[in-house]
Amino acid sequence: MKISDFSLGITEFLAVLVPGLLTTSVLMAEMSGSRLVMVEDALDLTLVLIVSYIIGQFLFAIGSKWDWLYDLFKSNKNDAYLDVITEIRSKHQSQFECRDINRYQWCRTLLMTQFPAAFLDVARKEADSKLFRSLLFPLIIAMLYLGNNHEEGMAVLCLIMIALAYWRYRGQRMKSCRTAYVHVINLASSGKL
Repeated sequence: MKISDFSLGITEFLAVLVPGLLTTSVLMAEMSGSRLVMVEDALDLTLVLIVSYIIGQFLFAIGSKWDWLYDLFKSNKNDAYLDVITEIRSKHQSQFECRDINRYQWCRTLLMTQFPAAFLDVARKEADSKLFRSLLFPLIIAMLYLGNNHEEGMAVLCLIMIALAYWRYRGQRMKSCRTAYVHVINLASSGKL
């Protein structure tokens, strides 16, 4: 296993665990009636981590349905690449290839199957974007919970964190798309496709 694969795996793991821990903390605080819940031994810690991971899996799935947020406020920065990618794709598309996949998915698949090092570059940025996307839902839950408990300062802090998480998610998502497009354009222009 390469260190880059390990690093990518850790980022993907954290994209599940961190939102799960945040939500588990809010749930534990609500059930205990205390703002701070102490984990007293290794068994408690293990249970918290397992429950957090399971909750995180569901939050990750919910987060994947929030891609419309990206599309809603999508920038035109990648549009310059799309015409070039469409031309490259038309030259390399086989009669058996699914025409329903978008240009980004096509670039990802091409890089994954034929240029794994370039794909890893795209996958790292994509994993970062998924981490921040997965934080949106639990931060909204935390904001509502804190606001409902008259902790307006903390609720405002959560609102700021929501805005920052969305900003980071959107930026990393745009970078992953742009990186995939640039790799494919460079490979095509150098005659490696």
